[in-house]
Amino acid sequence: MPNAKGGIVDDLLVYRIDHSVICFVVNAANIEKDWNWLVTHNKMFGATLENQSDQWSLLALQGPKATSDTDYTTEATIAKFLLQLHTWHSCWG
Repeated sequence: MPNAKGGIVDDLLVYRIDHSVICFVVNAANIEKDWNWLVTHNKMFGATLENQSDQWSLLALQGPKATSDTDYTTEATIAKFLLQLHTWHSCWG
């Protein structure tokens, strides 16, 4: 997310779910700030925005041993993901 001077407001992940749905994943510590940025900058686009922050979580696994102890948490086999890919799954229930 750029600021008016070309700097950075915050980093985020953006996923295009299909031709009309885009998912922005922001830093949980900055939800309000990042949401306000999206609302302000959406005025020129008029897209429908919905803050679903309280309904989703992001689990970021990093490092060479990240998958060894985590495959039991989800029905997805985490080790199959190389680099940065995503999947939608339920964890712990």
